Amino acid sequence: MASPNASGLDNVLSDVSVLSPTDAWAVGEYTPDESEVQRTMIQHYDGTAWTIVPSPNRLLGTGRNQINSLLGVTAIAADDVWAVGYTVSLDNPYRTLTMHWNGAAWSIVDSPNYTFPGAYNALLDVAATGPNDVWAVGGSPLGGVSARGLLLHWDGSSWSLSPGPPNFEFWASSTRSGVAALTPTDVWAVGDYDAWHFDGSAWTVPVPGAQFAADVHAVPGAVWAVGSYTANPYGGGVQTPIAYRFTGISWQQHFADFAPGAFSGVAVRADNDVVAVGFSGQFTYAVRWNGTSWQRLATGNANPSPSTTLFIANVLRGVAHAGSSMWAVGYYYTGTGTDAGVQRTLIERSNCWV
Repeated sequence: MASPNASGLDNVLSDVSVLSPTDAWAVGEYTPDESEVQRTMIQHYDGTAWTIVPSPNRLLGTGRNQINSLLGVTAIAADDVWAVGYTVSLDNPYRTLTMHWNGAAWSIVDSPNYTFPGAYNALLDVAATGPNDVWAVGGSPLGGVSARGLLLHWDGSSWSLSPGPPNFEFWASSTRSGVAALTPTDVWAVGDYDAWHFDGSAWTVPVPGAQFAADVHAVPGAVWAVGSYTANPYGGGVQTPIAYRFTGISWQQHFADFAPGAFSGVAVRADNDVVAVGFSGQFTYAVRWNGTSWQRLATGNANPSPSTTLFIANVLRGVAHAGSSMWAVGYYYTGTGTDAGVQRTLIERSNCWV
């Protein structure tokens, strides 16, 4: 689908949330010029076209690697949407970034941060059960970097830091990259190592599993997480997508016959109706679980002939649905020769849930 870009340089979309066939939101960031700056980018779909909606930034200077990034979005109502991410620069530490849409404009809302030296205060995903129950999770936005998991909760008035499971601060890394909220007493957060669960009172690790998941989504009776793993990482192992299904007792691993690559997003309509998206080699990748087997789905590639020097060229990073309306977002590199080119937004619509 046609998608706008805010500049002639890099433009990336990281997540999408869908309210209805005529109301969807996507978030990311873009590079406005050559001054080592990134600005937030938010797009909206009104049933006809995607358009860029003005969004605020905390770091407004030039140079010094000033980054404003949005990595997660959740739409509760037409006038109640949250987007989360982080800001950082050579002069400013990682700080959480939360902003809210009230039906007329986006505004930054104050959010707490870890205060210990070297903390990665980056929010990577957000989910909500209602206007007074929103969870944002994070840690490090840099893959492979050890960081403490970050849990923020919105109660309708303010954001607060929530304590994680017992002793999680001693984990080698506990970054949370995905969150799914079913009810105020049933919330899941996944990321480095085991999945966490919130029962309304505290976060725990109920059972081991879903290690290194990138995203999680749930509907009543069905919780799924997706990510990737590398077999024999010290011997030239290949990155491979993996899916996890929570049985109510344990996390069931789904290796299937997935092509090499990674899953970065998952959308669940039922326990036998799941779509996972990501990339495989230089191209977008999507599969669907029908309750019995995984089926490869046709996906679009905005750069069908990428540079042979690129490890990845077309990537889907987030997927969401409402009813039969399902969208996936990401980016692609424009280069077709030895030059990788620049990153441009990529938005795709699926007809597999008609």
